[in-house]
Order: sequence, then C-alpha cells, then structure tokens
Amino acid sequence: MKKIQILVFSLLCLALSMQAQTIAVTNTSLEVIAANSTTRAFYDLDKVTITYKSGIVQVFDAAASTQLFSGDTTAVTIAGATYWTNKAAKLAVWYISATDLNGKRYFLPRKEVNYIYKASDNTVKAVNDLSKKVLYAGPLDSVTIYSVSGVSNKLTYLRQRAYLDSKRHDLSLPETPTVAVAAAAGASATATIAGTGTDFTVTLTTGASGVSGEAPLFTVTLPNTYPTGVIPQVSAGDSDAAVHATRYFTTATTSTVVLNGTGTALGNSTAYVFHFSIKGY
Repeated sequence: MKKIQILVFSLLCLALSMQAQTIAVTNTSLEVIAANSTTRAFYDLDKVTITYKSGIVQVFDAAASTQLFSGDTTAVTIAGATYWTNKAAKLAVWYISATDLNGKRYFLPRKEVNYIYKASDNTVKAVNDLSKKVLYAGPLDSVTIYSVSGVSNKLTYLRQRAYLDSKRHDLSLPETPTVAVAAAAGASATATIAGTGTDFTVTLTTGASGVSGEAPLFTVTLPNTYPTGVIPQVSAGDSDAAVHATRYFTTATTSTVVLNGTGTALGNSTAYVFHFSIKGY
C-alpha cells in the first residue's frame, strides 16, 4: 500500500511539474522552462515533435518518444504570435505538419525523418531515422508542407526537396522576408521580394523623381534574428543593376539588410533586380 501511495505521489509531482512548465519556440530551437525559471532545457527544433489536441500541447523527444512538456496553449511562447492560431501557423512553416484521423495535429521535424507512402489508401508514415519509431501515420492529404499543395506535389517534395531542406540553417527557413522602400528610392517607388529567409530576390522600381544617393533605398526585414549579425552578399540580377553596380552597397543588423545608394543616384523610373544570400552568425 505504501509503495502505491509513493507511486501516486510521484506521478502527481510529475504532473504538477509538467503543468508549471512553459516552452519558448523559435525557428531553430525549443526551450523548456521550469517553474520560476529554475532550469531551462534547450533542444534542436528538429530533435522534438510537437502535438496539439483539444487545447493541449505536448512535446516529445523525436527519437525516444519521451515526453518533455505538456500544457495548454498559453504556456507556449513564440515571438510575434499571441493566439494559438498564430502560433500554429508559425510552427506549420518551421515543421511539416499533419493531422491524424482522430483530430490530433502533429508538427514533425524536417531532419532525421523518413516517409513511407502507401498508394492504395493514400496514407503516409513518418518514421524517425534513428529509432525507427513512427511519429505520424495518416492520410497524405492531411500533411501540410509550407508552400506545397496537392498529393503529387507533396510526393515530389519528398522525392526532391525534403532532405535538401533538412539543412535548417539554410533552405529550411522558408519564410519570405519583407521589404520596405525608403525615400531615396524616389517618389512612389515600389519593391517586391521573393525567396526564402536566407536567399531572396528584390526588384526595386525607382520613382519618376526624387531618387537620391548616399541614403537607404530599401530595407529587408529577415524572418530570423541572429545572435551577432548578418553578412549579406548582393549581386546584380539584371543589366540595369549590373551597370550601376558601383551605385549601391549593403549594411546589416542582426535582423535586417539595407541597400544603400552611394554618392551617385540610381536612375529614375527604372526596375533594378538584386539577388541576396544571407549568412547569420
């Protein structure tokens, strides 16, 4: 009887400790924070699996299936996301997400996961590469891959991109940065951006008047903030940018890249294409 009481007490203590925990998630790591911040455990985002059902979020070691956290959605912190809908949207970009037939949603790592597809019933299994444990089993239709839709395209992604994208520091930052033009680009100047968080193209169309030098032309805000800084590499993407290669240069912070004009301004009403490659450190 005494052993049973001790066991029940231990389980209760474990449950209470789980409830007191919180987690903080970025696009590269997951941090489990104990009550009163007495301890903090840091995990590679691709070493853990996250599940959600009926308001409860759970985190598991992807290889061992050991539970690392269990709590409601308010215990989950993701920068820039207040409600669970916003938090889940962020996780769906960083992970491959899926929902099983029981309504449980899974956020699956991008690394060290193999997939087994069964054409007869259009189902897929996600299996941890190290332990061979099944992380998810269910319809391929319910698997969500950022910017990929349709069964055929998902299979193509698994065939061609999944393991290339497993380099989270590079292609697996799929969120596109944002760009904002500055006054030196001229009146009614516009800028568009396409690509990933580390490699992207900006098309700047200068204004009909007011283009000036020695000032910022546009600022790109990256989806990731790096610890120390960013080293941007820029190259000309069209003949206009190539001809005027001496008329611009870059500066950067831990989360932004700025294209600046030199003493000689760019031309009015001209479209310039710039390719960027970003290395954070």
